Amino acid sequence: MIQGRYYIDSHGYPRAELLNPNEALGTFLEQDIQGSKSTCEELLQNCEEVLTGIRNNWSWEGNAHTLSVSKAHVIIQNMYAADEAVCMLAISDLKTAILNWMQLLQGPS
Repeated sequence: MIQGRYYIDSHGYPRAELLNPNEALGTFLEQDIQGSKSTCEELLQNCEEVLTGIRNNWSWEGNAHTLSVSKAHVIIQNMYAADEAVCMLAISDLKTAILNWMQLLQGPS
C-alpha cells in the first residue's frame, strides 16, 4: 500500500504527497497526468492489457517521466531530475494511485 495523500492545493492544483520510496509516483501524477482524466483512462487501459497478457510490456513518456510496465513491476523514472529516485512498484499499486488521482480530479461527489 502506498502511503501519502492526494489533495487540491490553495491554487487549485491537484497534488500527491507520497512517501518514500514512491515520491516519483507523486511527481509523475502531478507533472505528467496533471488534470487529464483521459490520460488516466489510457494508462489504466494499457496496464490492464499487460496484466491480461494482451501486451507483454508497455512504455509511456510524459512531460517529465518515463513509465515502463511489465507484469513483474512498473518503473517510473524522472527524465530531468537526476536526484529523484527511480520508483518501482506493482501494477496494482499504480492502478490504485491512478484511480485515487481520478477521484481527486472529479472532485467531491
